[in-house]
Amino acid sequence: MEREGEDYYRGLAAKAGNKGIEGIFHTLADAEAKHYQALLQLRDNLPLPVYDENILLYAKNVFQQMRLDQDPINVQDDQVEAYKKACQIEKESREFYLQKAEELPNQAEKELCLKIAEEEMQHYILLDAMIDFISRPYTWLENAEWSHPDSY
Repeated sequence: MEREGEDYYRGLAAKAGNKGIEGIFHTLADAEAKHYQALLQLRDNLPLPVYDENILLYAKNVFQQMRLDQDPINVQDDQVEAYKKACQIEKESREFYLQKAEELPNQAEKELCLKIAEEEMQHYILLDAMIDFISRPYTWLENAEWSHPDSY
């Protein structure tokens, strides 16, 4: 599932048509690759990685820079649909990891699943915000909801 997510985001990055959005998709792909590696380490009884990504802060900075640069956003309707599909995938992934966390007896396994579920939720929030941003890039950052993404 994580490998498919990585491939999906790399494909979206290739079609982005905007350097900022392309960079965000590469960052999402890298996050999915980290999840995959962490799961392999768990499977092989290796020490689990400690990493803390703040993809929402990174994305907000990218969006702000895009707005300042007035970098044109040329997104086709089929791309928006692909972004919506990615949102749904992230939501389902989060639910999967939350369910697995409940089922697993080992505390380290539970914690890893909960951490990945949390990051998948951040990815969902980011993708949802990206869809809004490409629809209205010059007023979107002033939206009060973006000021509090951590509350989700």
